[in-house]
Amino acid sequence: MDRYLKSPYINAVPDRIALIQIGLAFAAGALLLPALGRGAAFSAILAGVISALSTWYTGRKVFNSRAKNAQQFVRNLYLAHFMKLLLVIALFCIVFATIPVNFPVFVTTYAATLAVYGWALAENMRPRRG
Repeated sequence: MDRYLKSPYINAVPDRIALIQIGLAFAAGALLLPALGRGAAFSAILAGVISALSTWYTGRKVFNSRAKNAQQFVRNLYLAHFMKLLLVIALFCIVFATIPVNFPVFVTTYAATLAVYGWALAENMRPRRG
């Protein structure tokens, strides 16, 4: 683990996950545009952007930390996820207060991007052969 944390490609995983989440959101928006209209498409894109932004932020906070030992790393991990939760809550509040969104589409797209996040983390933590 120590070797990975000092890698020059340290942010590649969270960056890649965030890009996949944005891609999923835009694909959902493109599919929803003809079916449900611009409001639904925009709601899907907003949900995906919020998810990707929070993923990117968390990845940067966790992997750019200067933790000297496992205890500091775990503390940084918990703090980053707590801040991610606050960021998501704040962005949801801003969106819901200022933009008329299609709530079912918004929540469904956000849940789908979270599923991508979980899948990508599981894939990147799986041991590799060779």
